[in-house]
Amino acid sequence: MTRLAAQPTARDRLGSDVHVWVRPVERDAGAWGLDADESARAARFVRTEDRDSYVTAHRLLRAALSWARPDVPCRGWEFGVEEHDRPRLTGPVGDLRFSLSHSSRQVAVAVSRHECGVDVECGERVRDLDLIARAVLTRRELATLRGGRTAADRRRYFFGLWTLKESYTKARGLGMRLPFDRLEFTIDPITLIDRTVSARPTTEWGFAQWWQADVPVAVAFRREVGITEPTVFRHGRAGDSTEHPAHEYRGANA
Repeated sequence: MTRLAAQPTARDRLGSDVHVWVRPVERDAGAWGLDADESARAARFVRTEDRDSYVTAHRLLRAALSWARPDVPCRGWEFGVEEHDRPRLTGPVGDLRFSLSHSSRQVAVAVSRHECGVDVECGERVRDLDLIARAVLTRRELATLRGGRTAADRRRYFFGLWTLKESYTKARGLGMRLPFDRLEFTIDPITLIDRTVSARPTTEWGFAQWWQADVPVAVAFRREVGITEPTVFRHGRAGDSTEHPAHEYRGANA
């Protein structure tokens, strides 16, 4: 069931919620707005499209963080790396959590006060879908995939699952170190059985998913005890004063 929420106030823009921005990749994007480390990393990309995706995502991240904390300019954010190469804030404030994802056509950023993960995936470079599916899906997911009526249906279902798994592992700070074939999702409504932890559906983590410009976007967030269930806000432009709140639990076939 979709749950709409009032816009966050300027004083407390984040609240207990998760805020998400999704943008098309800027082509021939210069590295303006990034720090020296980000600019140096961008320059090391061999493929122009990979550099453009990286630059767009990191520029959007800085704008999103400054939307959450207007007292910090976009250029003022400092980043470090946690265990398992997870990026984190090192200054000037550290009370925010974020996740970012970049693909060949779209980038996404999530910001919250709680652990969160976001993933967006175009899948243009995937050729042998069944080969990858056998490695990352559970037997039940694979059976559902193979029951798809058309190749387009199967591809849509697969990348719906893939982005959910990616968002969850990012939220946990483990990335691909968590075996995807031990994570079993059902869709509409979204539920997860993480067999590395339990054989029961998790109640510790919540999820949202939608499709934007034919690209799946998935968000995972930790549910905190005693705190109202987070709403996932889908924003317009980073820095906009108007938001488009939605709490969507729509699956890959929605």
